Amino acid sequence: MKILESQSAVLSNYEVLAHLTANPAKPRTTPQKHTNVDTVIKELTDYLSPPPTSRSRIPRYQNAPYSDGALGALITGLQPYNLTKSEVLMIVNLRPESLGLLDCVVEECDERFTTEQQDEIVRIVGHVLGREGDGVEENGVNGHGSHGEVVNGNGTNGTNRSGDHGEEMEENGST
Repeated sequence: MKILESQSAVLSNYEVLAHLTANPAKPRTTPQKHTNVDTVIKELTDYLSPPPTSRSRIPRYQNAPYSDGALGALITGLQPYNLTKSEVLMIVNLRPESLGLLDCVVEECDERFTTEQQDEIVRIVGHVLGREGDGVEENGVNGHGSHGEVVNGNGTNGTNRSGDHGEEMEENGST
């Protein structure tokens, strides 16, 4: 295998996994120069693949797989915001669901965009790529608090905005 054109394109985690899945490593008939290639491919595939059970609490495993058209739709939806290629790639890989996460991904986010624009970017990401954990049921993650209460994107639950979670837990029957 030769690299014909280095860094001609940047691939998302989804695209790398799709390539590795579609082109599994073939057994070599001749001794290969680099003996760790199979190990690297297996470990990379394991890292990018969801586990066999949906009970994992690791956030990257809770994301539903993207559809083939999702990446193009996301890029089209984010074009008006003039994000750099690396920022779009980080958005694809990390799927930010809050302004805090978006601020970590987009350089100088507060200076470049108004709060409304930031909210719109997060909304576009959620609409096109889906929310984290869509289709996965798990207490304590995926929009549910540790006692089963639904949690909004800002980390608060829908009924208690005062920050006093003790009253709500008693209402839910928890202690």
